[in-house]
Amino acid sequence: MAQEKRTNNFFEEPHGNNDVYKFNKTHPNRQEVRDYCSKLLEHHWSYCGDNHFQQEAVENPQQRWWEMYLSWVLFKIGGFNGQIVEGEGPDFCIVLPNKKKIWIEAIAVKVGTGENEVQRPPSGQAGSLPTDKMVLRFTSAFSDKAKKIDSYISKGIIGKEDAVMIAINTGEMRDSDLADQYPPLAVRSLLGIGDAAFKVSVHLGDEALKTDDVEMVFPQQTTVKKNEKTAISTQGFLNNTVISGVFTSTRHLVDMMDTGKDLKILLNPKAQNPLDKDIFKFGTVININ
Repeated sequence: MAQEKRTNNFFEEPHGNNDVYKFNKTHPNRQEVRDYCSKLLEHHWSYCGDNHFQQEAVENPQQRWWEMYLSWVLFKIGGFNGQIVEGEGPDFCIVLPNKKKIWIEAIAVKVGTGENEVQRPPSGQAGSLPTDKMVLRFTSAFSDKAKKIDSYISKGIIGKEDAVMIAINTGEMRDSDLADQYPPLAVRSLLGIGDAAFKVSVHLGDEALKTDDVEMVFPQQTTVKKNEKTAISTQGFLNNTVISGVFTSTRHLVDMMDTGKDLKILLNPKAQNPLDKDIFKFGTVININ
């Protein structure tokens, strides 16, 4: 059933089983979060063609917040012109001054289940970041959205000359902000680059090879193990020239971001419809040399 009336209350619907939605809707100390979400939603309605938006936020508030936040950053902070996507299609459509379109499909990554679940070490115990599992969740999200975009292209919704970006949020994966460093998760997941390492010159025998130079390098890592029998490619960009780039953020709804400074932008060096990094007036463009 379509929602009869749009309101600016993100928490309009009765709460369900999602703890984030329930807590922020009902707790007396969360009025600031409710006001923040109302601000984003009021703006978002100008670019949202989904009349079920508030209903679907009940069980998936992070996904719906991510869409609201993106529209705020793209159109209010970034100054892009957009058009509402009616019916089937990606979440957003930017129309550049030269009439070129940039379609954007958004996804908020889940923590996973079973052997693929991203878990923190038990309380009080030391442990390492489950970076490989985060990469698996990231690559899975990218792959799912890339397939969806292919279907939009085959139906003629996205034109052959249009650029396409995927916006991936990892805020529900605890500590993803710590893993999103050197290199960022998008680089690990889409360009086949592994952990940072240091290259140090050494002295061998009588050969004067020793220097004071220490160089940071990023070795190639083209796959990550899902299990003992399966390895997943981390070269999504190199294998998919349709996707022009990705937006990423590790922030969560409760962080109440509204500046766009948290967004990272990775452009596909192999894209058939490449984008100029200078069009983005927010976030950080990741430079790949």
